[in-house]
Amino acid sequence: MPPASDTLHITRLFPCSLQRLWNAWSDWPTALKWWGPADWPAAFMEADFRVGGEWRAELRSAKGESLWQSGRFLEIEPPKHLVFTFKWDGDNHEDGAGVETHVRITFAQTPDGARMDFTQSQLKSAESVTGHTHGWQSTFDRLHTFIGEPNYE
Repeated sequence: MPPASDTLHITRLFPCSLQRLWNAWSDWPTALKWWGPADWPAAFMEADFRVGGEWRAELRSAKGESLWQSGRFLEIEPPKHLVFTFKWDGDNHEDGAGVETHVRITFAQTPDGARMDFTQSQLKSAESVTGHTHGWQSTFDRLHTFIGEPNYE
């Protein structure tokens, strides 16, 4: 069945253990090092990493412009899956204020590394799906680079 028009799906394979990939997502000081697209990396992140807890991040451009995003954790099952809401704060994004989407990530160990299946649903428009796809792909490129660094534990 093809994905809904308000949904994006990305599958990536990372050259690491499942636990290493899970740790990159579940430890928010660590996530600050890779979160956000290359042209809008995270400058600030905070999270109460528990079901019902809230998270918030600031993405900042090279020009110093800020975009804030936030949400709450709905499901946490280490190291298998993570579900959270995602919305842009303020009205300086194409989605506008208050449009809440859902992100579901499942993780699995494979013989070739850790697989991540990422889905974001309830996006506002095809343009939003395209924009989020670009942003997340760039973010996951940064995660791939980060996770391969020898000093990352």
